[in-house]
Amino acid sequence: DKCLADAVVAFWGAPTARDGDGDHAASALLAMNRFTKEFSEQHDEPGQHLGRTRVGLHFGEAIVGNFGGEGRLSYTALGDAMNCAARLEGANKYLKTISLISDEARSRTSLDVFRPMGRIVLSGRETPVVVWEPAPDLDPAVRAQLTQLWTAFDRGDRSALDAIEQICLTQDKDAALAAYACRLREAGPGGAFNLKEKCHGSPVVRCPRCSSRFLRLRGGAGRSIVRPVGRVLPAGQGPAGHPCSEAEADRQHCPARLARNAHVERAG
Repeated sequence: DKCLADAVVAFWGAPTARDGDGDHAASALLAMNRFTKEFSEQHDEPGQHLGRTRVGLHFGEAIVGNFGGEGRLSYTALGDAMNCAARLEGANKYLKTISLISDEARSRTSLDVFRPMGRIVLSGRETPVVVWEPAPDLDPAVRAQLTQLWTAFDRGDRSALDAIEQICLTQDKDAALAAYACRLREAGPGGAFNLKEKCHGSPVVRCPRCSSRFLRLRGGAGRSIVRPVGRVLPAGQGPAGHPCSEAEADRQHCPARLARNAHVERAG
């Protein structure tokens, strides 16, 4: 459609709508992700890291036609659907994702490469939007499991969140997935996370001495929860089975040190 500063606007379905428009739009999103990742890897230099190229994709009604005045006309699309796509692009920064596709757009593509990112309220909008992130490199079985767990949690099964957090621990370099688990805990089943709010969780942390992994979350009354894999968090102690002694944990700033004053929670 057009370039706006450092952004590109594109739309499908006009002037002629085709059955494959949904797949074409989703394929374009994946192609942009693939190209920008490869371009960054090829041109990155020490001290000159290239930034991310973020994408938002949405489906909805729009007014399409020639807009402008007597001296200049532009064939473009206007309306809430276009604004929502732009808001999704900006939401990537807060969700730690690169691309987001709304549930409305995902339902119109046959591509099965997306993982859930929960329900959010975009800036300037009141109606929540269910969003997904393309994850073609993620194990398809894990993607399917995340989708099933999201559906179960959204229907009220809080135990599904525990399973999602366990997946976070196996994907400890995935900041977007850790942030997703944090938002679910903040919003609750059937709820939506308002991007104006601040998520008080943080990604997976490691003990610098023994490399044990923990998921730091927010507990009641603002207290920190440090959740180890499949362990019980005893009162007044570090996580059970942690190989570092308390003295070593203190000296090495191990996440287990945070657990001694944290809310007691059973992790498995």
